[in-house]
Amino acid sequence: MTQVIVITGVAAGLGRELFHHATAGGHRVVGLDHALVTDVPEGASFRRCDLRDAAQIRDVVAQIIREDGPLDVLVNNAAMGTVTPLEACQASFVADLVAVNLTAPLLLAQNVLPTMRARGRGRIVNVSSISCVASVPGTSTYAASKSALEKASRILAAELRGSGVSVGVVRLGRMQTESYVRVGEALRANLERDAFHGYEPILDMLWGVIGNTSLGMPPADVAEKLLEFALGARASATIAPFEERMQIGLSSFLPESVLNALLAFMGRRHRRSELALPRSV
Repeated sequence: MTQVIVITGVAAGLGRELFHHATAGGHRVVGLDHALVTDVPEGASFRRCDLRDAAQIRDVVAQIIREDGPLDVLVNNAAMGTVTPLEACQASFVADLVAVNLTAPLLLAQNVLPTMRARGRGRIVNVSSISCVASVPGTSTYAASKSALEKASRILAAELRGSGVSVGVVRLGRMQTESYVRVGEALRANLERDAFHGYEPILDMLWGVIGNTSLGMPPADVAEKLLEFALGARASATIAPFEERMQIGLSSFLPESVLNALLAFMGRRHRRSELALPRSV
């Protein structure tokens, strides 16, 4: 059955793959992004929207409902991230990150809910991250925003029980996308400008988590699994490489200190073999 699907963050990476994949599946797809998208797939539509602006969110949802029809599925995919110690994060960046990762999904849900509830059906999918599971140095702002989104999603699901509207959360792991390459580049840049000065003991563990982007899942594969989840009714799912799913499994019964030691070992191996960094920082 053809569905009206709205996807945020479609300019690049997973969002772009999902935009094209959902359209190819015969659905009526609307993509949102603050950046201009020129390769809009045939049959889909695109609207620019700054997700940090509540008024723009309200207006774009109203426009979509008016021009494309009531939404069946909302996929909150857009996100900002960083690998920087909290001490070195700029206040303006933290505010933008929280606005995009947490506030925007809540406001989008708030604006689509009246029509979904009136029709007695609909689905809201919030994209989260496995960073909610492990305490990864340098990701405090990102992990906090995603953890809060997961909690809000569970509460929203409870509020909507019996309404016909479901809420799903999908945790994603490492992918072979531009954003993950940028994370690695940002980490290197932070090392070069000494943003981790005084944090040397945690660098091995950090590299163990960031690792090699070639070990990540192809975004097309993730998009296929994510669309299947979005069109279903499950409350949660994890889409990640085996290595990361194993880390999640271990975290349920291993002490965090042991898990961190394993990540540090992986990080030392990665740094020595691929980054040609000294054995001690």
